Amino acid sequence: MAPVLQRETYFDVTLPHQGPHPQQRQRLCCKAPKHEELLTFSLAAHQDALAQRQVDPSSVVLRFRDQENQLFTIHDQLALDRAMEEARDSEGVVQLDFLLQVAPAARQQRKCRSCQQLFTSRNQLFLHLKVSGHGDDSQEDEEKPAASSLGNETFRRYYSEQGIAPETLWQSAYEVLKTPLPLVLRATGHPLAAECEQRLAEMTELCPLPLFSHTWMVPALNDEVKSYLAAGQEVGLWHRQEWASMLPVLALDLQPEDKVLDLCASPGSKTLQMLETQLSHGAGGLLVANDVSRPRALVVAQRSRRRPRETLLVTSCDGRDFPALKTWNNRKVKFQKVLVDAPCSGDGTLRKSCAGWVHWRAGEGKALHKLQLGLLRRGFECLEVGGTLVYSTCSLNPLENEAVVQALLADPSAELLCWDPLNSDCFQEGLTTWKVPDEHFEENGCWMSKPQGSDRKTQVTLFPSDPPLAVLKRCRRLLPATTEAHHGGFFVAKLRKTRKPPPERREGLEGTEDVKETHQPKQRQLVRSLFKVVPDERWEALEAYWAFSADFPKQLFRLNKLNQLILASRSLANCFLPMKVDLPILEAGLAIFPASSCRPFDEAVPFLARYTSRKRSLSLEQFLEMLRKVQCCGAVRGWEAKDSFMICIASIPSSTTMVVVGPPRSSAWMQTESLPGSPTLKTYWPRSSSMALENHEFQASQDFDLG
Repeated sequence: MAPVLQRETYFDVTLPHQGPHPQQRQRLCCKAPKHEELLTFSLAAHQDALAQRQVDPSSVVLRFRDQENQLFTIHDQLALDRAMEEARDSEGVVQLDFLLQVAPAARQQRKCRSCQQLFTSRNQLFLHLKVSGHGDDSQEDEEKPAASSLGNETFRRYYSEQGIAPETLWQSAYEVLKTPLPLVLRATGHPLAAECEQRLAEMTELCPLPLFSHTWMVPALNDEVKSYLAAGQEVGLWHRQEWASMLPVLALDLQPEDKVLDLCASPGSKTLQMLETQLSHGAGGLLVANDVSRPRALVVAQRSRRRPRETLLVTSCDGRDFPALKTWNNRKVKFQKVLVDAPCSGDGTLRKSCAGWVHWRAGEGKALHKLQLGLLRRGFECLEVGGTLVYSTCSLNPLENEAVVQALLADPSAELLCWDPLNSDCFQEGLTTWKVPDEHFEENGCWMSKPQGSDRKTQVTLFPSDPPLAVLKRCRRLLPATTEAHHGGFFVAKLRKTRKPPPERREGLEGTEDVKETHQPKQRQLVRSLFKVVPDERWEALEAYWAFSADFPKQLFRLNKLNQLILASRSLANCFLPMKVDLPILEAGLAIFPASSCRPFDEAVPFLARYTSRKRSLSLEQFLEMLRKVQCCGAVRGWEAKDSFMICIASIPSSTTMVVVGPPRSSAWMQTESLPGSPTLKTYWPRSSSMALENHEFQASQDFDLG
């Protein structure tokens, strides 16, 4: 049942939009307006902007901002009713954001090929495909090229002459790279993962994979399995991650208290894997996930919000210039583990991207070599003595792999370690010698014998050393050697810092000799904390509202720049930055409460349930009965239609105790979960006095008649 709006009520509707054009404020009479009418009004209000930017009208959507500053998209009348109710303040103002999506070329990516219906976003398209069943295998296979049409003779010849593997094995791997990559799932530490894994095994065949527990290949997919997998991923039961992509984290050998730096974190699969590994043994360490692209770093932050993350710090800057974090006494924070999963040409992922066969060029490795070396050197500088660094790429090219590692080994404090995770032909030793292609390799097939051109200093590190560096054999290159291979190509090198680097040297003023740095006392740098201390009055309000237990870890809480109350590990809470350093921070710790509110974020409920007496226990049968009665009142909108919700319901054992978290007299909301673990079931109560919970104590013997 939609919220009832006051009739004959006028609302001030603000219509800002992206771009240089000023926002417009219109006086609007809202008698529960239709979504289509409001969208038409908005288009008319911005007709000039639409014409100037050549925006496709079908790509325009409305968004609203609620009182907690959260943005939501309006796709239908129900969402508009919710916007009018949620975003209305005490003065009767509703703020609607008018968003222009300037990507008309992406129309085909938002259209269903079966019914030709156009959607405003790909998320809406995916929901339509899941409900209608239009996204079956037959339609997807129409656009997949046959394996016989794939391939690149220059690519085959390039790596054949590089000698990355015996010729017979390379020819076999070349043919396997033309085949599609099978689906691989990695289960998380979710409390329902075991039950859902058993149910998934009943629906389709699951092939366990080596080296990792609860990691399987799913060879057969139908509509039912696809829907189940998508819903399970939405809940956070598992992730789709290539098996080869899990190897760098395995090589790091993480420990609970480790400080870890992921210098190139996007798209976030390895970051999540490290976060789950770290938090499975406690929450005292630190994990810094950095990426040069702010939008891609935001994706990492968003993907991490489905699980506890009190050790996580997400930043966005060029990894080559990653600033040194400081402690309270101005000492540099050194990391025990560093992962440099460097940007690369990606020719090891050709099983996932068929377009790579056409666009592959031999010169890509040369162009990326300088960037990769800069990232590796900066990562090694951030490593403490005795710490471990793993360098990895999804490329087969020795110019991006062995050549980069060889350049770092010129540092006497760098040691390349042996790492042999599996005795298999898929893992090949690193090369000690390789060839550098000519600029016109695709046309003439020639190789360079020495550095050429104007940038000779940079190109020197591309060539193998003379004599060859035998220790490079300790690197590992992964190849899909057989037709049963469940992975693509990958490269991993494991290094250790054995001692402090020698004292820095600089050129003499006249350039005739090197002179040692004079050890003059350095001026102490001023540092600033990443967080603020929680004021006492804020604690008093929270403790009165939630009645925390005596063992509540109050000392681990801080305020972030948005004044949100967050939970941070000791290592994260003790991080500082120099005053003059500007490091964009996109996510830090686990957000518990928003600014000036006692209502927690969804992901904070499992944590609060351990320390608050404001909760009631129900049997699963009582909980379901309560939901059915609440649904009849229209309080829970759409919960029965979500596959992820129903998967949780079906997978929970009947003996499970459901815990309702929240003060018994709260009329604004209710959050439920299956303990122990992450939130799995969520129910929100409307902000309506008629649905107040003040007469319901949720005892086991009570009838939950909320009508």
